[in-house]
Amino acid sequence: MTFSEAYAIHGPDVEAIADALGIPQHAADRLINAELTQRHTDRIKEEKRRTAQRDYMRRVRSDLRAIRTGRSA
Repeated sequence: MTFSEAYAIHGPDVEAIADALGIPQHAADRLINAELTQRHTDRIKEEKRRTAQRDYMRRVRSDLRAIRTGRSA
């Protein structure tokens, strides 16, 4: 069983993952911490991407309004 499979089955339960993988609890804890850190990092990156995209679309809409009304941007 891989760590990903064990994590999917047991969630962040250190003892259950350690037993499933046959590794010490401290090693399972490190793997869980790495997984949670990666998920957090991915979530932050996605939020930054969405924010940048939203800001870009606001600027584009503002420029289009200015063009449509005959003003220069």
